[in-house]
Amino acid sequence: MKPLNVPVSPTGEEITVHLKAIKKKHPKLVKIRTLRRTKRGRPIEAATFTDPDSADSSKQHVLILAGRHGNEESPRMQALAIMDWLVTPAAAETVQKQKIVVMPNLNPDATHVDSYWSPDDVNVCADLDSRKSRTPEDRAFEEVVSSLQPDAVIDMHARGHAGCSYDMVLSGDHRPYTEDHNVISRMVQDMVTAGEKAGAPHLSHPMSWPGWVGFGPVAYCYKHFKSLSVLTETPESNTHCPDARVRIRTGLERVKALLKWGNRDYEKVHAPGYPSSLVLGSYSLGIASRGKTARQRRASRIEIWSQADHF
Repeated sequence: MKPLNVPVSPTGEEITVHLKAIKKKHPKLVKIRTLRRTKRGRPIEAATFTDPDSADSSKQHVLILAGRHGNEESPRMQALAIMDWLVTPAAAETVQKQKIVVMPNLNPDATHVDSYWSPDDVNVCADLDSRKSRTPEDRAFEEVVSSLQPDAVIDMHARGHAGCSYDMVLSGDHRPYTEDHNVISRMVQDMVTAGEKAGAPHLSHPMSWPGWVGFGPVAYCYKHFKSLSVLTETPESNTHCPDARVRIRTGLERVKALLKWGNRDYEKVHAPGYPSSLVLGSYSLGIASRGKTARQRRASRIEIWSQADHF
């Protein structure tokens, strides 16, 4: 299965078929779960990619989201290409050192009717800290993120009516007196560089302009787990936009650039992998997570982060 051999504008049914095929071909590396079903009975699925021969306790955790807005087709294509790449020899180091969960179609009912929000007019997985009611899509996301406690998160989107325009890699707001802005800016620049080499012009900036809708997964994961989180946008239109192959390849190369951060040491922190172990303060004077393994450091990071207001 080649990394770009994915359906264009994939439907929910095509995504399910693709997941089953990749699981059948690579049963050792891939686990598929139906987390819940939507109000209309469609599956909300997640695929986990990791090498079972390496210790889970040593692995970095990554969450990749696509399809939160159902009329955005490029992210679903990109998610399938990413999954296809993760089972290739080129990704062997990544799945040895990381556990990667992909939710390729987070809003199946909206996908089915080509709608931005759900058919019940809900912006799923947004404003979860203030919204009283929960949709099945919300609960599926919360279930995954609470168990995974990701070190890094990518929320993939598309810009409708943008025509042949620029791609974007965006970061959220960060807590004052942390190095998070510096770290994520470097990660974003790597993603932008990779995306431009793949054939698409890029912009990068914070998600701070007027009219931004909803407190979404990027902000939620940063707030609760100090996940290093970014959002991507791909220009898309029903009449004229970059070729599907360019959009797929660009999305894939951006994610590969981010995943490289989980395989290496960052020179300014004490632990390997994604540089989130410096929880508060600066490189010269700060509070860092403790532990011999990635699992221990992740638990320590989240505990410190939950008490950040009291330091």
